[in-house]
Amino acid sequence: MSGSFAHETAIIEDGAKIGAGTRIWHHAHVRSGAVIGRDCSLGKNVFVDGGAVIGDRVRIVETKPLSKLKRWTLAEVLSH
Repeated sequence: MSGSFAHETAIIEDGAKIGAGTRIWHHAHVRSGAVIGRDCSLGKNVFVDGGAVIGDRVRIVETKPLSKLKRWTLAEVLSH
């Protein structure tokens, strides 16, 4: 996780790969086997399961419940 930031309440499991410049905020949880690209932002309460791959410069934020299990949305891709 060199060159990235994780809030003290975030859970980053061993085996997760986090790109440089990525910020992981309050109560976010990144499971082992997940891959997060460079310069991303994972907002409060975001959950990334093992095997998920998130590209570079992506922002994912908490939102109102969209379904029983989905409480987040892709806010924007910061650049291509």
